[in-house]
Amino acid sequence: MARVFRRMGRFVGLYCGLHTAGWLLAYPLFGFAADFSFWAYMGTGMVVLATLGGLTMLVTLSAALNHTRMPVEKFRWRLWFTMAGFTVPLWLTIWFAPLAFFECVVAALFTTRMPAPLIPENWTARPQ
Repeated sequence: MARVFRRMGRFVGLYCGLHTAGWLLAYPLFGFAADFSFWAYMGTGMVVLATLGGLTMLVTLSAALNHTRMPVEKFRWRLWFTMAGFTVPLWLTIWFAPLAFFECVVAALFTTRMPAPLIPENWTARPQ
């Protein structure tokens, strides 16, 4: 059980790290154009991480825990489309529409690097 909690900790740490790196990379491209200070920009990024990221991590964690039969590639694609769907509110606002692109990139990187299946002992993959 401790091994599962370590994997979940890496899971959450990976998402938070990718999200922060995405916002750090987006600041030179979009922060100057919007006349945001660096700290205001990163503060907005942390609010997005707390709201959008929290919801995304809960969905991906529950999906990864329940993922026992689907092929891993199919699971990753479906999870990415779900995570990209959470960025729709960002696409609809004029200030954060460019950042939704980075959120989708973070979601794509996360789904390719996340441990799937999260609990390997429960894995009963279908034969191909």
